[in-house]
Amino acid sequence: MLSDIQNLSHLTHLSLNDCYFQFDRESMINIINSIWSLPNLSHCHLNIRFARDCYLTIPTVTSVSIEHLSIVGTCCCFEYLSRLYEHTPHLRSLRMKIWDSLNNSHLPFPLLSITKLKLEYQTSQQSMMNLLHKLPNLEHLSIETIDIRVDGNFWEHIITNYLPKLKLFRLKMQFAFVDHDYMEDEIDQLLHSYRSRFWLNERQWFVRCYWKLNDENASIYLHTLPYGFDDLRIDIREKNILFKSTTPNDENFCSYYHVRHLFYCYSSSRNINQIPIHFSNIRHLTLTLPYNDRFQSVLPCFNHLIFLEVRIDTWSQHEHDLLQLQALLDRAPHLYSLKFSSWPSFNSQTKQTKKRSQTAGISVWKMPPFENKSLSVRRLDLRGHNSSGHYQYFNRQQCTTLIRSPLGIQCEVLTIGVDNRTHILDLVHKMVNLRALNVRCRADKTDANELIKWLRLHVRSTYTMTKDTRSPSDIRLWIR
Repeated sequence: MLSDIQNLSHLTHLSLNDCYFQFDRESMINIINSIWSLPNLSHCHLNIRFARDCYLTIPTVTSVSIEHLSIVGTCCCFEYLSRLYEHTPHLRSLRMKIWDSLNNSHLPFPLLSITKLKLEYQTSQQSMMNLLHKLPNLEHLSIETIDIRVDGNFWEHIITNYLPKLKLFRLKMQFAFVDHDYMEDEIDQLLHSYRSRFWLNERQWFVRCYWKLNDENASIYLHTLPYGFDDLRIDIREKNILFKSTTPNDENFCSYYHVRHLFYCYSSSRNINQIPIHFSNIRHLTLTLPYNDRFQSVLPCFNHLIFLEVRIDTWSQHEHDLLQLQALLDRAPHLYSLKFSSWPSFNSQTKQTKKRSQTAGISVWKMPPFENKSLSVRRLDLRGHNSSGHYQYFNRQQCTTLIRSPLGIQCEVLTIGVDNRTHILDLVHKMVNLRALNVRCRADKTDANELIKWLRLHVRSTYTMTKDTRSPSDIRLWIR
């Protein structure tokens, strides 16, 4: 399909999402050149990853139309950025991740057409200054930094002297302090640098900082308010999370509406009671069961939820966990993907619990709760681990339970591990709505090629199958 993209001369918007390539420079340059040659393409989003860490190939042709470019999944360096701009001269907005080992890297010329920039940055203050110095027409700047501690005085200097047209500024920093004995004092000093007249009066920009107390390995996070990024990288499982900000009223900035990806654990309420933050636009949620009473106030709405990852760490209240999960499924009308990434095994339970489950004949103890119902879920990912940390492979009885369950009956896309290759045939022949299967077989995980040959003898010729490029032990099968 990508080889034919050059024929789409009327295409204006292109998005390649979560693409994975075994890096072949000649093939990649052909693909990139085909994209850059499209005469009407104005918006281009490339979420691309490679088998080996490497930079995206530079186009050798010049685009006459691309104005909005997003490159996600791979890093770029200063040299790449300058050469990319030469071949994309009409660029107005750019999103990318920059990593450069050289602190004295410079762009050879200003990037005059760019007015909107979203960056993930992992280099140094100096290289960041060198870049922003070349963006005099920038109006919107959104930047994430890792392991770079930048105070408010630095940003005030950059914005005042180099970015005279800047209207919107979004910042997220993650860093660590060396001297943990004086961590809170240093954080107070850092926040003070964001309380100057420039920040509070001229721009009315506020920041919030949060960190975990009594943990020498913990990171410190600082972001502008309101929060303007789509994921929240904070471990709220732990106790003693402390928040501080420069705003006179924290309750004015409780909504984290822009966050689409969130991790939530049952102990969260003790961590965030100081600020009643809430998330009303979550698309991807990782949830540990059981959740607590504060869950509904933190996450009041699931109308936008399309992906749910469930982690079940304890079965002390097994039935209550299932009721909680069902209550959430009932409130998520657009949920499409459901993933069970961990669940208990017999090894993690008490003898009394084992005896009770065996007496009752409950097979669900070794499986995710398939009996839960959702009218919208069509994709199941069961490639998880039990509480002993072992990769889960399903036997024939468990596969039969899945096939007959409400979630199994309506499942269209399934990711699973099985004990034996014959279980694959059960799944593709008996799951009536299944159209795609990603499977790993414990008995054949060292020879996927031989398994593919065997499967071709036992399924219809219209089926398509191949090895997963990311995991050679896995097989992808499309049912037609």
